[in-house]
Amino acid sequence: MQNENKMTSEDFSKLASSAIDSKLSAAGDCSKLAASGDCSKLAAAGEDSELSAEGECSSLAAAGGYCELTAKGDHSGLASSGIGSKLVAEGEYSQLAAAGENSKLSAKGRYSSLAAVGYCSRLAAEGEDSALVAAGKDSKLFASAIDSKLSAAGDCSKLAAEGNYARLSALGHFSKLSAEGEYSKLMAAGKNSKLSAEGEYSELASAGSFSELRAKGEYSKLMAAGKNSKLSAVERGSYLVALGESSELTSAGNHSELIAAGEYCELTAEGEYSKLMAAGKSSALVAAGRSSALVAAGEYCELVARGKNSIAISCGRGSRVKGVEGTLIALTHYGYDDKGDEYIPLRIVTGKIGEEGLLPDTWYRLNLKGEFMECND
Repeated sequence: MQNENKMTSEDFSKLASSAIDSKLSAAGDCSKLAASGDCSKLAAAGEDSELSAEGECSSLAAAGGYCELTAKGDHSGLASSGIGSKLVAEGEYSQLAAAGENSKLSAKGRYSSLAAVGYCSRLAAEGEDSALVAAGKDSKLFASAIDSKLSAAGDCSKLAAEGNYARLSALGHFSKLSAEGEYSKLMAAGKNSKLSAEGEYSELASAGSFSELRAKGEYSKLMAAGKNSKLSAVERGSYLVALGESSELTSAGNHSELIAAGEYCELTAEGEYSKLMAAGKSSALVAAGRSSALVAAGEYCELVARGKNSIAISCGRGSRVKGVEGTLIALTHYGYDDKGDEYIPLRIVTGKIGEEGLLPDTWYRLNLKGEFMECND
């Protein structure tokens, strides 16, 4: 005889508990579980499930697709491997993990950890010391708290942090990283990435080609290893380094340093007391501020000093220079050795614009005799 009081799978599809340390489990599809007590545990294996726990120390797990998990209590843990899941935790010390596609994770409490492996995921944490990790493509990560950590491995990811001491890392191509707080660190390994930092003492590093790095805060550091990169710093004390060829470095603040190792690079500094150094050939160096120093080691470089009391030096052959009155210039004279076998540097030729016939705003290079000559072509 069948037990009339026995609960079927449909009876388990909707469960609710307000007691402390409750345990709720549903294996059917379209299940709903709710617990308002402390230390509750909820588990649903079916699709389209909804799990909600407002108590502390709650644990929620859903393996089906289209699940929604919400925990407002402290020390909550939420995990979903289904497609299209939504996880929201507002309490402190929360942990959220979603492996499915199109997942949405949001944590407003402190010390939260969010991880999404699926594509097109969205992660947002407003609490302090949060850590966000997304491995899928087209992911979006946002953290407004202090000391946040954001990491994305997929292409076309977007990472944004408004708090200080934030760390943003993107491995995929076409990623966007933005930090508004001080002492932020942004790292992008893929090509065509964009990194932007507005706070002071920020560090931006890019390994891929065709990347853009912009820093608005003082004493920022920008480093790009890929070719055709663009580095821009607005405030004083910035440090810009480009290793790839055909890169562009621009600094508007005083006491900035620009270093380019690749060929065909362009370095422009508008602030005073700036330092520009180019190692690759056919590079262009322009300094508008006074008391700036320009040094080029490569061949066929162009050096322009527009500020007063500046120095322009070229170690490579075939380079040319021009400056305002009072600029000290130095070019290297090359020629064959006594045996006529090797083309070597013979001597450094120095001069001062405004003296010995050297005119301001006029291009000069060395002739075969090692003498300054105009070359306005």
